[in-house]
Amino acid sequence: RVGPLPLAEDLTLTEVARFEAFGLEHPEFEVDVQLRRFYRHGAQTAHVLGYIGEASTAQVEGSSDLRPGDLVGVNGTELSYDARLRGVKGRRVVIVDNRNNLVEEHLRVPAKRGEDLQLTLDLDLQQEAQRFFEGKAGSAVVLDPRTGEVLVMVSSPAYDPNMFARRLKASEWNRLASAENDPLQNRAV
Repeated sequence: RVGPLPLAEDLTLTEVARFEAFGLEHPEFEVDVQLRRFYRHGAQTAHVLGYIGEASTAQVEGSSDLRPGDLVGVNGTELSYDARLRGVKGRRVVIVDNRNNLVEEHLRVPAKRGEDLQLTLDLDLQQEAQRFFEGKAGSAVVLDPRTGEVLVMVSSPAYDPNMFARRLKASEWNRLASAENDPLQNRAV
């Protein structure tokens, strides 16, 4: 992220409308809409998919294309295929007036989307294995012996990776990191 940190995140539609309504009187404030990962099956696929988080200082310093605030794969598939999934950022160089109105555009380089990735998980089998481990600690891995494809990979207990799709509060992290049976541990791997 380039520029100052946001004053607020995860605004409701009402809060966004309030900012927009006062936009002419306060042009220094701007509402920025950003895409966010949504892990539809939550904890059921948490250890397979992993999650994304802000790039560390070491990652930013060791890369020519990462900037502070950029999101990268932290573990699971998100980490293993990060470079392929992330794509390439676009760029735009503009001149604006003191009211932040566009005066002139000097450069526009469109972003390139990352690659699509198709996993071999059998969601029905994955969910059945997850149900078996409810309230238990353990793991299960099922492979197709003909191809080696991973059909099931369950590690229990698990966590909801959607927690990491937004800025995680310290109290949430502490609760997760100190939870009984360590839900962050991938027992299958």
